[in-house]
Amino acid sequence: MHSAAGVSPQEVLSPEKCSEEAEIPPQAPTQDLYIWGGISKSGATCLVMFTGIMNATKYGDILSVSLLPFLRKHYPNFHRLYQNNDPNHASRYIQAFLQLMGSTAGRA
Repeated sequence: MHSAAGVSPQEVLSPEKCSEEAEIPPQAPTQDLYIWGGISKSGATCLVMFTGIMNATKYGDILSVSLLPFLRKHYPNFHRLYQNNDPNHASRYIQAFLQLMGSTAGRA
């Protein structure tokens, strides 16, 4: 895996390559890439990569494709979902979605 500048992650993380004087070459503007994933004592969900702004609808879609299959497989009887205080997590849309999903939600 290489970055846009052609530098491998090992080279970026290498202490020999880091210095206060290091210059980062300018790059063309790129679209931001976001990654969502969940962890539990039974393992991790699949990662979902997306671009653009996450709203409550997109968050619901992410939960549908990543979290729901994981919960059905690993926690068919009971689970508790902890989320941070992102406004999307507290939206009425997501609260209704979680209720339909049978999720007990808490705040981290």
